Amino acid sequence: MRFFTALASVLALLSFVLVSPAAAQTTCDNAQGLAALQTGDYSEAITAYSCVIDADPLNTEAYLGRAQANLLSGAWYDAYADFVASDEFGQGDGSSFSANFDQANAWILAQPDQPEGYILRAWQYWFWAADSEALDDYERILRIEPDNLFALCYQSSSLNFLGEPIWEDGLSRALELAPDNPNVLTMAGRLYQLDGQQDQAFLYLNRAPDFAPAVSLHGEVNFDLQRYPSAQRDYLHVLDLHPTPEYTMRAYEGLGKVALELDLRQEAADAFAQADAVYGDSANVALRIAFDYSAFDPALEAFWFYEFASRAEVRSGASEPLVIGTPLHAPVARGMVTRYPITLMAGATLRFSVASISAESVRVDPLIVLLAPDGTPLRGSDDAEFNVNMGAQIDNFIVPEDGVYTLVVTSTFYGNTGTVAIDVSPAD
Repeated sequence: MRFFTALASVLALLSFVLVSPAAAQTTCDNAQGLAALQTGDYSEAITAYSCVIDADPLNTEAYLGRAQANLLSGAWYDAYADFVASDEFGQGDGSSFSANFDQANAWILAQPDQPEGYILRAWQYWFWAADSEALDDYERILRIEPDNLFALCYQSSSLNFLGEPIWEDGLSRALELAPDNPNVLTMAGRLYQLDGQQDQAFLYLNRAPDFAPAVSLHGEVNFDLQRYPSAQRDYLHVLDLHPTPEYTMRAYEGLGKVALELDLRQEAADAFAQADAVYGDSANVALRIAFDYSAFDPALEAFWFYEFASRAEVRSGASEPLVIGTPLHAPVARGMVTRYPITLMAGATLRFSVASISAESVRVDPLIVLLAPDGTPLRGSDDAEFNVNMGAQIDNFIVPEDGVYTLVVTSTFYGNTGTVAIDVSPAD
């Protein structure tokens, strides 16, 4: 175990930003977890932070610390769940992610020849979909530890996201090194699912039958294939495994989506209410439902995208009318929802594009919804094209009737404001 003396004072200063009001009343101490984290005793850090969370389930500092310990110990999916909880149970503004990024940089400054800081920073870049930056850090990790499972798997994830044909290389090496590791198997299942190789995804997910993230993903793949009874069994099995809040929410979301497909509206409403109750953040639930419907029903996807925008809205942005052929530059952020009117004539075929255009927009992910004159969501988009994250585009929209339509613009990411170009033009 390494004793990071230079790092200790920096992390101690940074850790205060996420202290829960109830932290002082707990019988455990976050300082114990921090001390263990600094010495590389990740098991002890997880135990200490878990003790704090048991006493104070909303202690965001403990969730962040446990996330970091889980990530550095190789439990990436537990880490993901804790990172999300640190934000959902906190301010909900992305401050926990920014704190992790700052702490990662402090760790790198103190220990530039060790992998830990690069792992934390690479994960944060990955979460923010800044894959080019993440790839640089994976390379740094692999120069220090050539067989680091995190770097091998997440390198494959970023390359897959960017559409690179060599994306399987790192994953294949990780599977050779750790063929029974449930985190590696789940990552393999996710990447093959994204690559459209569902049978290959099942091959790996079936080898982790009692790992909640793998079972949850197994349900997603079954849902994608419209095997709804099988998906339902998977989501119920996730709940039987007593998962983290993140995977509890996903299981209820999955059950709600299955119920919708089977036209069981009340059962769907009950399941979505259970999902909403986990964090009290119904906006994220709506967003993920929209993602899952994107391949099946564009109108339903648009409905849930608009549900997300409405539920996440904390302020309205100033808007002005859009004009075909005249791009408009405007700010965008999660929680700021701007509604742009545009007068359209029936029969026109149009493209609506929103793209980040400035450096500060690197982590802004625009989301758009086009509303009919009567307010009905018609089309929505979070990606300009599959696996391209930093833009949104509605293409080949045929205007059904004359009237004033509305383009709703927001972002899926917390805490990041940037500038976008909004362009409405005739489709090619």
